[in-house]
Amino acid sequence: MARAVHDHDSGDGLVPLERARETVADAAGGIGRPYIAEGLLGMLERRGQISRAQRTAGEQFSEWFRIAALDPLRAADMGQRIPSGMPATGVAIEHARRRVNAALDACGGIGSPCGCAAWYILGLELSVAEFARREGWSGRPMRHETARHLLVGALSVLAAHYGKSG
Repeated sequence: MARAVHDHDSGDGLVPLERARETVADAAGGIGRPYIAEGLLGMLERRGQISRAQRTAGEQFSEWFRIAALDPLRAADMGQRIPSGMPATGVAIEHARRRVNAALDACGGIGSPCGCAAWYILGLELSVAEFARREGWSGRPMRHETARHLLVGALSVLAAHYGKSG
């Protein structure tokens, strides 16, 4: 059974929700709402705006960014359990940071438009609309379409950088 919610990012439709295959626990450990929302990269791929290689490259960058612990410091949810598996070690974090820096260098650096889009949208997980409001040139805000084009450009560079094709 498919449901949909308003898509605040694109402003032109609904985001599909799918029922999870597994049971999903809520914060108290009970049975939660078993719905999974489609992410930005999945939506762009489904709409034909990016390729599978671009989606895979964006997901890979996001994963390295997460392992590198580059997101802003926030208080942890004390009620949340630590997932099974080993937490990233200092060596793993340093390796991930080198991978993120190499990818950003391929995009032209953190100060370049594509590097900035990769950092904020793929790394910090800002929506395209939030990124457009935050960034701009000469004191003027960026148009949503421009921000989306920067993201697609960054994904193309990342796909080439990671050796993805298709």
